[in-house]
Amino acid sequence: MREVASELEDSRGRRAGAWAIVGALVLGACVDDTIRPADAGPEEPPDAGAPGAVDPEEPLDVSGLPYRCEAGVVDAVTGLAYEALDPGGDIPIGGSGQAGLVARLALQLQAEPDEELPEVLVTLLLTNVLDGTDGDSKLADTPQRLGCQEGSCELAPVLVEISHLAKLPELEGLVVRVDATVRDAGDADRVLCRARNHGVLVRQ
Repeated sequence: MREVASELEDSRGRRAGAWAIVGALVLGACVDDTIRPADAGPEEPPDAGAPGAVDPEEPLDVSGLPYRCEAGVVDAVTGLAYEALDPGGDIPIGGSGQAGLVARLALQLQAEPDEELPEVLVTLLLTNVLDGTDGDSKLADTPQRLGCQEGSCELAPVLVEISHLAKLPELEGLVVRVDATVRDAGDADRVLCRARNHGVLVRQ
């Protein structure tokens, strides 16, 4: 029991530390840094090619899109159905080693109860909010048929490889932004819906 309690406490500590860093980044973005000491040397230009921290709650423009969708996670029972992801909630990860770790995500799209949706192209993009490193589900070029029941259409699981988002010891407890984009497979320029969410990578 002491080992379990210690492990739970360690996990809580990692998550609290991650959110503390994110909070510091957001606060820093709001502070005016234009006042510099008189003896400070010339300000070096930023590296335009380097990724940077991102706001996990940055608003996403979905105006004019024909459908509404949500980025979620797989259910804990079967691992084959959509489950809502509360903002900042747990995103389950599975696999072993650095190269084999994946986030187990899911997508839900709302349509009319008797509507027949076309095949779609789905992109689920994960972004490390601390440095902007990202990676997607690799489904963007593969047409998918969503399973629909009374207008609720789902795709699950959607696996996103996460090994490159951070070093192995830093992956569990990492805060990531989740961006979903669904396009018509017959017309890839036609975006059906977009969604944004964020959560914490947690091994389950």
